[in-house]
Amino acid sequence: MINAKLNNCCGCGACAYVCPVGAIKLNEDAEGFLYPEIDSGVCISCNKCDSVCPFSNERLNGKKPLSVFGFKHSSDDIRLESSSGGFFTALSDEILNSGGAVYGSVYNENFDVVHNRAVCKAERDKMRGSKYVQSDISNIFPLIKKDLDDGRNVLFVGTPCQVSGVKRAFSGCSDLITCDVICHGVPSPELWRAFRRHFEKKQACKFKEIYIRDTHNTAEGHITRAVTEDGKEYKTKDYVNLFFTNNPLRPSCYHCPFTTLNRDSDFTMGDFWGIEKNHYSMKDEKGVSFCFANTGAATEILKKINDEGVFFEASSDDSLQPQLYHPCKKPLVRKAFWKDYYKKDIDFLIEKYVVKKYGIRLKLFISKILNIILHR
Repeated sequence: MINAKLNNCCGCGACAYVCPVGAIKLNEDAEGFLYPEIDSGVCISCNKCDSVCPFSNERLNGKKPLSVFGFKHSSDDIRLESSSGGFFTALSDEILNSGGAVYGSVYNENFDVVHNRAVCKAERDKMRGSKYVQSDISNIFPLIKKDLDDGRNVLFVGTPCQVSGVKRAFSGCSDLITCDVICHGVPSPELWRAFRRHFEKKQACKFKEIYIRDTHNTAEGHITRAVTEDGKEYKTKDYVNLFFTNNPLRPSCYHCPFTTLNRDSDFTMGDFWGIEKNHYSMKDEKGVSFCFANTGAATEILKKINDEGVFFEASSDDSLQPQLYHPCKKPLVRKAFWKDYYKKDIDFLIEKYVVKKYGIRLKLFISKILNIILHR
């Protein structure tokens, strides 16, 4: 029987899907994260839930990537609508053009982040862009099963733990292609909902569109952009700044076994951080994708999309992303953060955990520079 403790459950929902007697239900905790609850009176102790748990098993692929590369889509418009260089679009186009289905994260009508199914490019386009909140994938398992049974090619894109859960649930399906994202950690859906309510109240409006990480303002850094029903735009860094304090992350993220070069997915993709280090000529404000091909199936697909953009060889050391090597550290003030969340408001959290934190860092940095100057 699965042991869903805070530190070893990523909330992928694979256990609930494979349970043959429906003994497992997913419920939100106080922080908005999904955890399985088992009805011991219904459970038959078949241990199928354990067999698909990403945290209870060894990695599916114990080898390093077969190839590492950078990618820039040939369409500037696609790159501008993407988080990085548009590799997701090139990959998913290949699946859609073969009559397949693509599964990725979208905003639903309430601006919650969930996984959805796409069989056309218009539906797929909603999956572009980074969404800094944990996506609920629990409802898409039956849809994937039907697509695979119907002989469709399926592409599933998600966090490494979600990919691992999906691959284990559909073990042995050669028509399933997976792509994980280089993941910093997943923030609380509860905090994201509270932030939206706070943002709308502050601006006295209702939002028609909202983007956690706006891809049109890369020069300004990580910006959340919202568009109201009357066409007005509002921008803020507050939510992303809260995210990068690491306080809102799921507890299992601090113990993530997927922060390694040995991926369970066919593909891995992310932003090409540090591209100026070894590939300065490829640096581009419109974004560049940093990708791994981890399996033979991935290598074969790359041959089919070779004309979709510019590919160039890279190495795992070229992109300076710590989450390829170790998990985020759990902040010492995490418990205090959540206590403040329930007693205070979003402005208080921003002031205490973002403004003051970075103010202290700035003072220490200035002090260090002054000491160096005086010493010299």
